[in-house]
Amino acid sequence: MKINGVDFDNFSISLADPIKTKYDFLPKDIKSVIIHDNTVIVNLNDGRKGVSKCSHKDEFDTYTGFTIAYYKAKNSKSFKLK
Repeated sequence: MKINGVDFDNFSISLADPIKTKYDFLPKDIKSVIIHDNTVIVNLNDGRKGVSKCSHKDEFDTYTGFTIAYYKAKNSKSFKLK
């Protein structure tokens, strides 16, 4: 197997940064996801943030919380409670 310098640099960077390789299934515009107790916070690369909080009466689901927080972050400028 022959690897040129550019391929080697890309390969070594991907090994040195396990966060990008571990969470590569997330959309590319997400900077971080924080899950704490019954709250999910999604921070986007452009600075927008979405927060989803589960009621104490409901069962907490990380996927649903992430989906709501991501939607709020993406639509933060036009999101209004109804």
